[in-house]
Amino acid sequence: MTQTQTPQNSQTSQDSAHRSQVLKSIQEQDDALHQEVISLLKGSERWIYRLQEKLNRNPSRESLTMRVTSLVGEPFIRLITKHRWKIRHIERIEYLKSDAGVLVISNHRSFFDMFYLMTMLRTKCPHIGNPCNFAVRAPFFYDHPLGFLINFLMAGSSMWPPIFRDDRRNQLNPLMLKVISRLIGEKKVSFGLHPEGARQKNMSPFEMASPRKGIGQILLDCPENVVIIPVFLYGLTNSVTHELKMAFKTAKKDQDFVHFYIGEPLLAKDFQQLSAQDIALKIMSEVQKLADEAKIHDDAQQALKQASL
Repeated sequence: MTQTQTPQNSQTSQDSAHRSQVLKSIQEQDDALHQEVISLLKGSERWIYRLQEKLNRNPSRESLTMRVTSLVGEPFIRLITKHRWKIRHIERIEYLKSDAGVLVISNHRSFFDMFYLMTMLRTKCPHIGNPCNFAVRAPFFYDHPLGFLINFLMAGSSMWPPIFRDDRRNQLNPLMLKVISRLIGEKKVSFGLHPEGARQKNMSPFEMASPRKGIGQILLDCPENVVIIPVFLYGLTNSVTHELKMAFKTAKKDQDFVHFYIGEPLLAKDFQQLSAQDIALKIMSEVQKLADEAKIHDDAQQALKQASL
């Protein structure tokens, strides 16, 4: 018996064929992009990049890395830090829903900023922080086996893609920005980024360096409904020893805590009429507002401390 194809079935078949064609085109573009990157890499960078690429692009391998994160990295970070978390304005994102990816923007003071921030988000707002990625410097994490191992065990390979700092950065980093835009726009991940680039070591924790325009370039390439969450955090050090010691101490003083100030969510479309540099400055001004709020709180705590002496 011959089954007659209805117009509805025909339309469904056409839609399915179109989706398959679009996915194939995206796959081919991604393949070409990563091949271009690999052609510029050298030595151990090549095999580490290839492996991390496979871990972050293959759905079955992604589930493996997520399990590693949930069993190793996140429990460890929660164990040593959760009792120190002070989160302000979590209600701003607690019930946030997004049909697109999420870009989490924060200041950069410590090696551990993004580890702690993304773990906090995945704990308090799993609908936002899962899956997640964040950029990392290429030196060590993408040219040394130990860097690969730390990335895999502690972050489930979510420190992807790398950002390069040597004389190839003008060739490689524009390609990495494209990778980030695709992760946010097509895979709808939550992506953590520090617009300042390098850690700020010598200035006040409430002051920030000028942002780099990369964040603007990413947003110009993203869908307009991508959500941006500005965050200011402070209270972390760059000492592994200190952070481990704090795991076994009760946080009492204000400086013992890791403070997270969460801003109002923003939409990419509200910035896409600006230049990349202007977008970076405007986004970073939102983080600075949170830093100003944190400084008012810190000054008040200092005044109370002085009054009690």
